[in-house]
Amino acid sequence: MKKLLIFIIALCAILPIPAFASTKTYTSKNLEETLSAENIKADLSNYKENDNQAIIYMFRGDGCSYCRSFLNYLSSIVEEYGDYFRLVSYEVWQDNNNAELLENVAKFLGKDADGVPFIVIGDKVFEGYGANYDDDIINAIKKQYDSKNSYDVMKEIEIGDTKETKEEANILVIFWNIILGSSIVGLLLYFHSEIAKLKEQIEKLEQKTQSEKKTKTKTEER
Repeated sequence: MKKLLIFIIALCAILPIPAFASTKTYTSKNLEETLSAENIKADLSNYKENDNQAIIYMFRGDGCSYCRSFLNYLSSIVEEYGDYFRLVSYEVWQDNNNAELLENVAKFLGKDADGVPFIVIGDKVFEGYGANYDDDIINAIKKQYDSKNSYDVMKEIEIGDTKETKEEANILVIFWNIILGSSIVGLLLYFHSEIAKLKEQIEKLEQKTQSEKKTKTKTEER
């Protein structure tokens, strides 16, 4: 039994143990920080962020001219619409985790992450930026702000990832249990067979010993 225990411990050590997905860290900036990163000057003295504002998710690249144009547009509407929105931006050219997040968000929304800026307001996606988007952007901000059940893609994708991760984890646990259980059963059968062989050898040895004793006794009696 001691050998059996050693074998089981060794087996557990060499078999792959299911690895659960680790949580990655994504670096984001608010409006003021993003404007500062692009050296865009704007008067934000009366601008305040709160949880009731519509969230504008922006995936950008440092030095991207179209990203800068969009940020200039946002800074120009702060006075009129600043109470309606707040910005959460992710730089993707220098940050691999943020770039992966962009890929995941785009895929989740059924889009291709072909470039930046990639802007998400509620369930509305703007790929790139041009002045022809301005009215649609305002409408998307107002719609999201006024909605009682506002759509937040980051919360939605988190729910989707969590569900998928749990399903994958359950499959891995089941697979691991099957392998471990089968291995233990196999080892038990192996040791049972070895013990049976050993018992058979002991019995033969005992029979041989008894036979030799009888032969010796008969010889001595003569």
